[in-house]
Amino acid sequence: NTDFKNARFIGTDLESARLMRSDFSGAVFEGSSLEMARLNHAWFVGTRFVANDFQETKFVATNLKNAQFAGNFTLYTIFTQSYMDGCQGCEPDWR
Repeated sequence: NTDFKNARFIGTDLESARLMRSDFSGAVFEGSSLEMARLNHAWFVGTRFVANDFQETKFVATNLKNAQFAGNFTLYTIFTQSYMDGCQGCEPDWR
């Protein structure tokens, strides 16, 4: 478990990162690469995602309550069993 609450990730390269069970609540991701990252069981409550690369990223069983998604690349991204109440920009087919 890692605490990244309210952190700012601007242009950060987290490609293939293994950040399961981390807490990113209130964080900001802008222009970052999380391609193929594994974020299973992580918390993203109120997190803002703008213009990121999420190709093949695994958001399995994550908490995306009140998160905001805008302009992200989500080809082959997986959101299986994620909690998305209040998520802005989350697509209905992500559930």
